[in-house]
Amino acid sequence: MQKLGILSTPAQRFTVLVEGVSFSVRLAWNQRKAAWYLDIHPTGNEAGGVKGVRLEEGGMVGTGGLGVRVGFGGFIWCKQLSRQGGEVWFVSEAEAAGLRSAVESTAPTLRFTGI
Repeated sequence: MQKLGILSTPAQRFTVLVEGVSFSVRLAWNQRKAAWYLDIHPTGNEAGGVKGVRLEEGGMVGTGGLGVRVGFGGFIWCKQLSRQGGEVWFVSEAEAAGLRSAVESTAPTLRFTGI
């Protein structure tokens, strides 16, 4: 997992490494819509990415559309987003599977009786 700490600067650029592939990330604050937007593409291949993905608090951008178009599995998860900043987490497919296994192994078993 890799965490980007968003600052209050309205436009920021980062490089992240997911599953051994380098990605260029641009995060921009849209004042009118009061939201952060993501542009992401494999480093050196801007045409191979996506632009203008709205990030939402607690929201996950998953492999369904974005991951396939950009070239990695897993998801992007957002936390504590506001104009002042927040966190954007990049979680690979393997890390997501590990998290899923950990949750499933610790989840209580529910038993219903008398129904």
